Amino acid sequence: MREHSGPGDGAQVVDVDHLLVAGVPELFRYLVRLTGGDRATAEDLVQETCLALVRAARSEPGVELTVGWMIVVGRRRFLDRLRSSRRESARMERVGVTAESVEPDWSLVEGGVALECLGELPAAQRAALVLR
Repeated sequence: MREHSGPGDGAQVVDVDHLLVAGVPELFRYLVRLTGGDRATAEDLVQETCLALVRAARSEPGVELTVGWMIVVGRRRFLDRLRSSRRESARMERVGVTAESVEPDWSLVEGGVALECLGELPAAQRAALVLR
């Protein structure tokens, strides 16, 4: 996919396909390190960054799109998620829901599959089930 701005305004040409091929592996490695090895989150962040790249190529002709740009956008997306997670934790604490308060009494649960599935849920999802 080649994107370019119109004639007379700098005619910046960005080969988005080439940039994605060149930049995604480096971006992924960076985000894996940034997330502490959480490959699933890193993959989500790479997808969000690639979408932002395509949108920028289409709508922001003055922006220089490079691998460095992708890394900056990926880092910002990571920080947005981190801040959002912290806000959610703070909201949960304000209403008195903590990881300890939502620990179920596993002796009441019969069946190993249900126990394993519930045990793998994050605290916020367990809280939602308990509150429901």
